[in-house]
Amino acid sequence: MNGVELYQMKWKTAKRLVKKGRRFYGAVFQLSDGREIYVARRKANSEIFRGGAANVSTAIEDGTAYWALDDETIWTLRRECVELVAIYVEENADLYIASLADYIDRKKAKVLDYGSRGGALQKYLPLTAFKRKAGATRIK
Repeated sequence: MNGVELYQMKWKTAKRLVKKGRRFYGAVFQLSDGREIYVARRKANSEIFRGGAANVSTAIEDGTAYWALDDETIWTLRRECVELVAIYVEENADLYIASLADYIDRKKAKVLDYGSRGGALQKYLPLTAFKRKAGATRIK
């Protein structure tokens, strides 16, 4: 998979968008080799699940940093034969890429259910399971 290929993707050119109501979660793109990849949009690294750590940096150091996807989306992607998942962080254009199979593997991903709090059943994959492609550094 070519990292440049992923950075050139635009939401408007997606094969299909993933929405729930008016909320936009991500999109499915087709790669040049024919495989499909789901790219979930996140606004900032602060959306990383910290597993009880005080901040994201501490969570990464402790190995308790995870990216979450809701279970319904994971099973929909599996039915559609999507093989790869990416998390695109808009704040710094970082791209975290993993296999959808890793989210389904109970040994690699943990499950938490926030349904009682108005959330959803989600699966959490540790950052160590992702390949990270760093985005552009912006100096303010």
